Amino acid sequence: MQWLLIVILVATSVRLSASELADETVRYVNDQIISLGDVFQRNQERISVDKGITPSGMSQWMSFSRVSLEELTDEELLVQYAKEFAEEHHFQLLDHERITQQVLERARTTGRTLTLHEQALQRKAIERRQSIDFIMGFLEIRAATIGPIELMHDYEVRAKEFYRPPRAKLLEIVLRPTGLEEKKEVKLAKLAVFKRCQDAGNPMIKKVVDSRLDAYLSGSPEVQAKLLDETIATVAALDGTAGLDQASSDLVKAAVQAQAMGTHLRDADATFHQLSDIRTQIEGKGVDAFKAAARASSQGPGASDGGDRGWLEPGSEGKDFDQVVFALKPGELSPVFRAGELCCLVLVTETVAARSREFAEVTAELEATEKPKRMAILRREAITMLRAKASIRDVASLDKLRE
Repeated sequence: MQWLLIVILVATSVRLSASELADETVRYVNDQIISLGDVFQRNQERISVDKGITPSGMSQWMSFSRVSLEELTDEELLVQYAKEFAEEHHFQLLDHERITQQVLERARTTGRTLTLHEQALQRKAIERRQSIDFIMGFLEIRAATIGPIELMHDYEVRAKEFYRPPRAKLLEIVLRPTGLEEKKEVKLAKLAVFKRCQDAGNPMIKKVVDSRLDAYLSGSPEVQAKLLDETIATVAALDGTAGLDQASSDLVKAAVQAQAMGTHLRDADATFHQLSDIRTQIEGKGVDAFKAAARASSQGPGASDGGDRGWLEPGSEGKDFDQVVFALKPGELSPVFRAGELCCLVLVTETVAARSREFAEVTAELEATEKPKRMAILRREAITMLRAKASIRDVASLDKLRE
């Protein structure tokens, strides 16, 4: 095969045109020619199918082209076998007119005009494929079918693939403790009101802050948080008081808003207790009550659909979730439980027990999986037989390439 390296090297020179190089004979397979152009074409086909296999460097291109040459040889042997079979049994193997129509129709569909050379290449590719498909189909019919013993062995080997874990269809309400960003936002809102109160023109509002300012400035973070809440609550309580000027009224409304924001803050324990209260309210009231509560309160997926999570299998949400959910029966409401930082409440509506699909259920699937393997074996055996009888001769036309 050393000569092939020289051919490829010459292909990069300016001494011969691309068409002249493409016409150079690389190998005779019985009486049929494989040209250098055929090898180059197969290289391009393989690269277009798998973008990750593009060779780099002359040695890789040599190996790559060698594989392409052997593929073309195998296919040529199968095509010749198909033609011999058709001749021996006196029938037409290919409908050349229909193949030509297919090529032209494909060109019209893609909106691309094909040259005569491109049309010839496409016809050749279709004829090759149809011939190989025919002879492999014939060999498949003659070969022994896949027996039940083989299928059962495959079934046992692939047993894990046919196991189906338990499933549960459920509704869910999820509450989560307040995040750091939300806590920071609420604190900043309260501090803004606290600062505005220090400059308030209304003496009643200003007194609320002044009475706590020294303790606030010298206090610990816990003390400051308590004094800040007391200040906001006292100012917010003035909402609706008669005689407030516009600035004081705006300040009171800001305190009311900051206080409302604070009511939504909750730590892990408060979150658990809130969801427990929701559970108490809906226990025994069925699916509709659960869905209404989920729409109103849930912070989890599917909240707008009443907490509908559909079918879930173990592993979807973690061990803490699985331990509770897959111990429930249809129609059963779970206790409130923690799954990581989340607090969850689940109503299971349907369950399916774990099971393994029986052999009879997967026979067709097993056969479909085994067929490509069997066809690959048949192809290798046929090619081995054909190569043993064939005349395969490499051609080194180096002198001509050097001209």
